[in-house]
Amino acid sequence: MNRRDLFEDSSFFLYIAPIVVAIAYGIYEWNELGKGSGTMPQLAYFIVTKSPYLFLVSIVLICVAIMLDVQGANPAERDKVITANSIRLIYLAIAVIIVSFLAAINVVGYTDLAQAFANFLNGRFPLIFGFLLIGTSILLTLNQLIGRSNMTAVYEVVGLLLLAASPAVLYGALRIHLPFSVAFGGSIVSFALGMFLLLSGRRLTQRPKTASVVQAQSTAV
Repeated sequence: MNRRDLFEDSSFFLYIAPIVVAIAYGIYEWNELGKGSGTMPQLAYFIVTKSPYLFLVSIVLICVAIMLDVQGANPAERDKVITANSIRLIYLAIAVIIVSFLAAINVVGYTDLAQAFANFLNGRFPLIFGFLLIGTSILLTLNQLIGRSNMTAVYEVVGLLLLAASPAVLYGALRIHLPFSVAFGGSIVSFALGMFLLLSGRRLTQRPKTASVVQAQSTAV
């Protein structure tokens, strides 16, 4: 195994380590406090989601993963590696938030989504960690996106901002006492639109090949 492959593999395992550690910790606390219960005790959920040690260790693991991946790449490839890591951070943030929210739903017995969301907010650290990952992704790619100065960059920046705003939309809507279904729907729309713009920005700004061929032929004539 060469140096680059070793750094890539190490970086990959470090990226998924926060989720694996959090799940393992949650299962341990569930077994300790639940004693065979079919749903995770609320206390066990809060022990995991409010653990400052888990939060800090997760941040360190992500920082080391980024440094390994960037340092292991050739200087000419580092811009591409940074861009790949920024997208990876978005996926990780989504995974962290989804796993934490699913655990919160399990705590309430899959019946009360409003209470599950309240537990999710009270847990704090998964949401903060998700915001931190999205913010880091924006910082990693901001200079590259602005440097391109084209519509693709605009789509991607707007997409990142909409992704970051999705939890805030849900929280803000609930704070002004909108129905949970409306708040959740608005958050999903913000999230879905952000993902669409982020992943489809290049295709939206590319001109169809047929149009380019026709234009080239007419110019030649």
